[in-house]
Amino acid sequence: MVPALAAGLEAHLLRRFRRRSSGLDTAAPAHAADVVSSNIVGYEKLNLTANSFVMGGIQFVGVGNTAVTLADLFAGEDIPFGTEIRFLNDEGRYVYYKYVADAFDEDTEEEMAGWADGDGLVASDPVLNGDGFWISSPQNYAITQAGQVDGRSSVKLTLSADDFHMVCNPFPTGFNPNEVTWSQTPPVGTEIRVLNSKGQYQYFKYQSDAFDEETEEELAGWADGDGLYVKNDIAGVGQGFWIKVPGQSLEVTISTPIASN
Repeated sequence: MVPALAAGLEAHLLRRFRRRSSGLDTAAPAHAADVVSSNIVGYEKLNLTANSFVMGGIQFVGVGNTAVTLADLFAGEDIPFGTEIRFLNDEGRYVYYKYVADAFDEDTEEEMAGWADGDGLVASDPVLNGDGFWISSPQNYAITQAGQVDGRSSVKLTLSADDFHMVCNPFPTGFNPNEVTWSQTPPVGTEIRVLNSKGQYQYFKYQSDAFDEETEEELAGWADGDGLYVKNDIAGVGQGFWIKVPGQSLEVTISTPIASN
């Protein structure tokens, strides 16, 4: 069953982006494990409930911080056929990929098991660390994403005005928007929505008057739905979330003092 808040957001996106599907049955993100890595190689697991979409994100990069493909990150002979990943592109439309038995390789002119794009061709599009996505499987399944941990301590976001953008926490630590450095101060009213463990969206906004309960002062910063200054992580490693900037576009670099070694 679609949680009420999730359904509301999905309905909004259906109208806004004129998606080609009839809707998503969303479930809470189930990140079974954070990145397990001390320097280069790591992995992350997502527990998928049959026929329910959860939000995830691209957590890893290729050698030398290069882009990777889905086949590089999600490999394994046991991935259920029909497992689907959807990215939101720059035009606000979903791009679909499925794990199938007969993805057509144009180079070899052969069919193979693997990730296919909407035309049934072997998926070769690059995916970038920091991209968010929806993922679903036709059966209960714990899917593993593995690759090289991004050695950089920053990610650049290009956000158009008044649109929801699907991104993720790209860092190998939890994400607290008040504890990272923003190259530009987000406009007041900039919003982040995170799907919590109950399958409901939690709302966070950038405010000029976020109330700090410890100091009993009002601060400029990210606040929760009660207007309280955010003290804890709001997204786990690799967890996807929505961000929207009101009234203007924003190109911003988010940096953290913690990076992989």
